[in-house]
Amino acid sequence: MTDKPILIAYATRTGTTREIAEALGAGMARRGAQVEVKRMEDVDDLGRYVAAILGSAVREEMWLPEAIEFVRRHQEELRKIPVFYYLVSMTLANDTPQRAQEGLGYLRPVRALVEPVDIGLFAGALDKGKLSPVIRLMLTKKGFPEGDWRDWDAVRAWGERVWQLLRQEEMSGF
Repeated sequence: MTDKPILIAYATRTGTTREIAEALGAGMARRGAQVEVKRMEDVDDLGRYVAAILGSAVREEMWLPEAIEFVRRHQEELRKIPVFYYLVSMTLANDTPQRAQEGLGYLRPVRALVEPVDIGLFAGALDKGKLSPVIRLMLTKKGFPEGDWRDWDAVRAWGERVWQLLRQEEMSGF
């Protein structure tokens, strides 16, 4: 690929989305890519990246507010490079086509700003001890049990798909 790095930026509340970003970055680095994994709030200049993989946890059926704001603020720059979105949501622990459609719906606000090349949908992990009492109570009432439902094989497979799509984009001269 090019000398420019791939940005993997994330927004998280409990660290689950960061861990997925790190796994994606490690997989791409093994293939020889230059990768920078950063919190969205730590990214200011997108001009130095060849592509952006943006991920967020889901709250109230959408990406976190800071993730939506990141795409809104950087939409002009993002339209110039290949962009990939992923989300992490406990609703995806029940892996059904209906849940996947719901997950895609959570991305409407950012897809209206910048349409991605591809989207990854991942179940998350829930450690209620890391949450505020209000959120903990809300999730308990909704019946979300504690546990880790991340499918690391699915994360790696999507990372490989993104890598292949980036190689195709490079060959076609995005």
